[in-house]
Amino acid sequence: MSSRLWWTRCDGNHRRSLRERSKGTDLLQTQHQISGSCNPTVGARVFQGVFYTNAMSIACHSCLKIRFSPLDRPKIPVWASCAGFTIIELMVTLVVLGFILAIGLPSLRGFMVRNQTVAVTTQFSSDVARARSEAIGRNNCVTICMSSNTANALTGGTPTCALAGSNWQAGWIIFSNPSCSAGQNNPTTVGSSLISVRQAGADTFELAPASGAALRRLTFDSRGLAAGVQKNLTLAYLPETTSSPHYRSLCLSSAGRVQIKEYAGVSACP
Repeated sequence: MSSRLWWTRCDGNHRRSLRERSKGTDLLQTQHQISGSCNPTVGARVFQGVFYTNAMSIACHSCLKIRFSPLDRPKIPVWASCAGFTIIELMVTLVVLGFILAIGLPSLRGFMVRNQTVAVTTQFSSDVARARSEAIGRNNCVTICMSSNTANALTGGTPTCALAGSNWQAGWIIFSNPSCSAGQNNPTTVGSSLISVRQAGADTFELAPASGAALRRLTFDSRGLAAGVQKNLTLAYLPETTSSPHYRSLCLSSAGRVQIKEYAGVSACP
């Protein structure tokens, strides 16, 4: 490529021009001033901020101004300034991503539901065991019951035992029951105290008796026994049928033991 280079002494006494040809070196438009005594180089090439010179030089006593003509701006290839994805590459990427999501999303959903199933069964069995151990430790009755207003505990209120319904996913509470009353619903009266609150769970699950009357409360005595309780509970994942792998049977004994099984209907528990 060809370029035009002017250099001028600052005192204006001399003006010369030089036309040169450079091969293989891009000349960038720039302006550089040198002050004081100097020995600048004529025909300087500038590439990416670095000066390259030849052996031709001229002395000056004050300063030298060097600039390149606007005609010498580097030519950038069109493809270099327009680099990016083509529409075909983008479409192929989207198709591959769609296949990955189609394969992975069902597995991810099943994994999440299994985790929720385990969480519900584990928490219920753990709280039943806690109520029993609290009864033995306190040497008085402790009750665990369904509660549909557990949110009261979040605002300083008092949750109470539910009088209707059969789904333990509504929430439950544990409280000391010194009088061993089967009809006590308020955990803060008659010398009672609230021990634990479990807030409502996901409404896609239902934890209720597999058959027969609703079970809304368990009261353990000081020996850790719940008289007359022998119940078969079912944890159902409502979006699916009973053939779903996410259904569970929970066998509850009077000793406070909860046995978790794969769903087996009303005959799951002996």
